[in-house]
Amino acid sequence: MKTKLPVSVAAFLRLLLAGWLLAVAVEGMFLFPAKLSGLDSTVQTQPWRMVLVGFLSCPLLWFYPKLQRWVFPAAFGLSGVLALVSSFSWPFLGLCLLVEVILLIYALKGWNSRPLPHYPVRRATPSWGWITAFLALAFFLVLSLWTLGRYYGFCSPTYDFGIFSQMFSYMLKTGQPLTTLERDGLLSHFAVHVSPSWYLLLPFYALWPRPETLQILQAAVMASAVIPLWLLGKQLGFSGPGRTLLCALLLLQPAFGGGAGYDIHENCLLTPLLLWLFWAAGQKNTALTLLFSLLTLGVKEDAAVYVAVFGLFLLLEGRKTGLWLLALSLVWFSAVTGYLNRFGRGVMTYRYDNLSPDGTLFGVVTGALKNPMKVLCECADREKLPYFLLTLGPLLGLPLCTRRYKRFVLLIPWVLVNLMPDYQYQ
Repeated sequence: MKTKLPVSVAAFLRLLLAGWLLAVAVEGMFLFPAKLSGLDSTVQTQPWRMVLVGFLSCPLLWFYPKLQRWVFPAAFGLSGVLALVSSFSWPFLGLCLLVEVILLIYALKGWNSRPLPHYPVRRATPSWGWITAFLALAFFLVLSLWTLGRYYGFCSPTYDFGIFSQMFSYMLKTGQPLTTLERDGLLSHFAVHVSPSWYLLLPFYALWPRPETLQILQAAVMASAVIPLWLLGKQLGFSGPGRTLLCALLLLQPAFGGGAGYDIHENCLLTPLLLWLFWAAGQKNTALTLLFSLLTLGVKEDAAVYVAVFGLFLLLEGRKTGLWLLALSLVWFSAVTGYLNRFGRGVMTYRYDNLSPDGTLFGVVTGALKNPMKVLCECADREKLPYFLLTLGPLLGLPLCTRRYKRFVLLIPWVLVNLMPDYQYQ
């Protein structure tokens, strides 16, 4: 069965993006010198004018692809200058320059539409597998001892450790994820976050139903991420030392292990499940891809962002799998947010109050489309600079260094979930 989509899918999406950037630049001239602090500039934006500019520019950009290529740095450069004049800050300037450099390189090198290459599988000597296993075991022991020490030292707060300790006790006794700690009364945790993947850990918790078990299980789950990562390295043709180095980079990444400092949280499941999803998609195994996409979606309602973006990436690579991954994640997200709004305690849209004029998720999307420079300005907040360093620093900025520009879509969750909100814990 064929799994390739026409290359024109990526070309069409690129055309829409170019037209949108041009419309943003034109709208920026109408709004100048509106400041990006607050939401006035977003509210004052006229969507009809942006749609008109984008609609009129698309035919011209379609027939002149070289012009389309240069629209990216030119339109963003104009928008950046206008935004910096009205709302200057040094971090904002640095981020604008970084994006402009990437777009200029794109304009010079062009869009690489070749399919992903098939790498020859390299055999790894058993010693490198044992070294990787030792690193994972060391990570497991350190993380377990650290988090158990926090618990025995009375340093584990009710949020979130108390919530999940009580929830697992209820799950074992009643089968329901109940807690009295989350909203000052007995309710299902799924009224706040829909996380059915928690049940994956319940059989292990039943063997020793203690709060300490959760800390140990979290460490085991996070350490297990090296298994799909090792397989991914093999899939991509990495040698034994290369796979070991790849796994070591994950285990030593501060933003990975450091998350355990908030004790147990459902996000500990996210990295291993995503890596298994990437591996299954690389194997072109439809059944396993579906399984791991469902398990990833079950981590929490916002995990749909990761599955949707990966689906978009596959779609841009010309694979039909991406289309149904994207559709599945959007349907799931709509269902669980509808459930939370109707039967639960609502979606935590307040975390995006800095971007949404009406306080809704739809307002976040429309606000970002109408005023992307506001989004970039929020990402350049001084308090977020340490996060930049903790995530990109250990990787030496390598996620930004690629000539396959479709891969930049994989940075969307990093921006959307972690940099855009004005919520310190994200």
